[in-house]
Amino acid sequence: MSELLGVSPRGYNRWETGAAAPCLDTVVKLADILEVSLDELVERREPEEPQLRLHNPKLHKLYREIDRLYDEDQ
Repeated sequence: MSELLGVSPRGYNRWETGAAAPCLDTVVKLADILEVSLDELVERREPEEPQLRLHNPKLHKLYREIDRLYDEDQ
């Protein structure tokens, strides 16, 4: 990850341990690499569900119910 961000592994490790914080430009770059929003990255909101377009309301309801099950139960 440090290579993708263009920072030293030592500097990246300091962010992971909380000894330092990255600048905003780097945080934006990290969100882009991980393909998440900034809010998701800093856990201000839950990750968005993938956009699934089911036009049949009953089928959509079933999909949501199944998606809430544990993987083993699905």
